[in-house]
Amino acid sequence: MYRLTLNDGTMLDAGLCGTDRTVGSALWLEIIGKSLAECAAIFSMPQKTAHMVWDYAVGTATFDGYTDLFTLTALNDDRVRIGLRKVTANEQ
Repeated sequence: MYRLTLNDGTMLDAGLCGTDRTVGSALWLEIIGKSLAECAAIFSMPQKTAHMVWDYAVGTATFDGYTDLFTLTALNDDRVRIGLRKVTANEQ
């Protein structure tokens, strides 16, 4: 199982983490074992998502600045897909 560590030390099981440059700076996450409501509560707090580290099969990846939750989708009973994006300088 791959592990996502949030800025505050919270550790979550994550099956997917990756960026999508075609829609701006979007980060897609697939969280395992949390409900839609739990994920909404966790990922709507910018202080938790400002810095995240994903430990996966071939190493680690660091994601900084993805603080704006723009989508949540329940995939099945134990997986939630999350979309986060970076806030632009004009929005701050």
